[in-house]
Amino acid sequence: EACRTSDLEVESIISNGSGVYTNYTWFNPEGKIETLNQSSNRFNTSEAGMFDLNLMVEDSKTCIGEKDVKILIHQLPEIDLEQYIETCVGTDVRLEPNISNTPIENATYLWEGETDLLNGSSFYKPIFRHNQSGEYTYTFNVNDDNGCENSANTIVVNYENPSADFNFNNELENFSFNANQGNLTTYNWDFGDGTTIQSNNLNVFHEFTANGLFTVSLFATDLTNCSNTLIETDY
Repeated sequence: EACRTSDLEVESIISNGSGVYTNYTWFNPEGKIETLNQSSNRFNTSEAGMFDLNLMVEDSKTCIGEKDVKILIHQLPEIDLEQYIETCVGTDVRLEPNISNTPIENATYLWEGETDLLNGSSFYKPIFRHNQSGEYTYTFNVNDDNGCENSANTIVVNYENPSADFNFNNELENFSFNANQGNLTTYNWDFGDGTTIQSNNLNVFHEFTANGLFTVSLFATDLTNCSNTLIETDY
């Protein structure tokens, strides 16, 4: 048995006969016939399946010995893993590789990466989070029940969360609230009096219809879909 790779080397063990073994005739899994003066041969195993291998050996007395062998070539694990993931600092990331074409009941897994978050981890579908922005590459390695191995890479891009801030101006009975970050795309306001406003503009106007102190919240999202929240009390 072997795994599907680019090449498979087969070594023969010859005994008995007379004198020196001169010719080795291989009827190999590729359907080719090769006559060599060596006891080993290398075959292409790019396809999985059961293959017949035949070896005829001729000694210096022109006596011939023959051996038939069946070779089972196992398929490599096929890994489906998202290649590019965008996320935000402090947000959970779940890597979800899916394996097919191979038995994995007793498979083993190993993650390798640029940080200690996953490096050396044996979890199949790990969950983790980065606390710093940056681009990180991780490699998922699987060894299946047949002892065949394969790997796949993924890149996790971690964006910095935006800063949410605002101030206000009181003009007569209307309040003008001004967000201070120009790279934000969506502004969700909660004025603490039952009124909420979603806007794509930096500035919004709101009229409080009752006296009192109110808690004003701004939930802001930027171009990378990362977000932050600012809550101000006692307005």
